Amino acid sequence: MGDFILGKDCKLLIGAKDAVIGAMSEVTLAKDVTLSMDAGEASDPIRGDGGWGSTRATVRNATIELGLRWDTSNAQFQAFRNAYLNGTQISLAALDGDDGEGLHGNFSITGFNREEPVGGPIGVSITAKLTKFIQWIESSVSSDVVSNFVLTLGTGAYDLDLTAIPS
Repeated sequence: MGDFILGKDCKLLIGAKDAVIGAMSEVTLAKDVTLSMDAGEASDPIRGDGGWGSTRATVRNATIELGLRWDTSNAQFQAFRNAYLNGTQISLAALDGDDGEGLHGNFSITGFNREEPVGGPIGVSITAKLTKFIQWIESSVSSDVVSNFVLTLGTGAYDLDLTAIPS
């Protein structure tokens, strides 16, 4: 059975609008996080399609939904709250781990709902909508994976030299 990533090992980073990844910090109060991405559709069926639809993806959208522990003294909590109350943007990155892969962009906080369960601590359910795509971060390549090779074929029947090129 192959390896898999647990949700607890994923990272949600927060920073000021247009922040670079190195200037962002992990949202340690986050509970469950969901990154949803979809695209609008344009349909342009023609008679020549043989009765089949002809649909293309148009504008892409991204939403991050998360639960956060209610802690008004926490700077990250304050950043989400203030972005909602002031209608300002923050930078978020939803990654699948340390040096992981995921979406990085500016987001507007469109939902900030306080939850008050009788049998548990209060929290906040946050909805963040993408306002500016900054980048899709790809996972770092581990040191035991080689991405470039030099192939040397010899004149003999079995001469083969695969030499890794350091990245």
